[in-house]
Amino acid sequence: MRAGLLDPGAARLRRRLLALGVVGIVAEGVLLVAGGGCAVLATRYGTAVLVSLGVLALVLQAQDRRGADGPRWVGRRLAEVGRCALSCYVLQDLLVAALCHGWGLGWAATTDDRPRLTLGVHLLVATIVPTVAHVLARTARHGPPEAVGARVQRRFPPRPVPAG
Repeated sequence: MRAGLLDPGAARLRRRLLALGVVGIVAEGVLLVAGGGCAVLATRYGTAVLVSLGVLALVLQAQDRRGADGPRWVGRRLAEVGRCALSCYVLQDLLVAALCHGWGLGWAATTDDRPRLTLGVHLLVATIVPTVAHVLARTARHGPPEAVGARVQRRFPPRPVPAG
């Protein structure tokens, strides 16, 4: 933010972040194919950061190009996910656990082809989560966890901090 990433004229900085994201995606692909315990750590704590910077750059670039007529289709879907972000996060975790862990379908234990499983589960979850966010946006203002949080905040408002 200090570098002006959110400024309208920050296209050069966004291109750099996008390039880092591409590097992260390529590196993650190579690491996933190579496999091994170190690859898991490197993708989770290394390349994931680079990919997230690229995604940030893409979102900001799309927002910058939207013009005065408001967000387009993708921007509206991202806004819906943002309004129920906690619900989407919980849903993502539950879906992946139900698909991959032993108490669910157990896909992780039934395949030796982890890269394809990872990609397939990712694409499935990346399709389901925004779809659910869209349905929530049409039927409710927020998702269930956000609604619970709002109720708790109304029930137990923050106490004023004494001056001094």
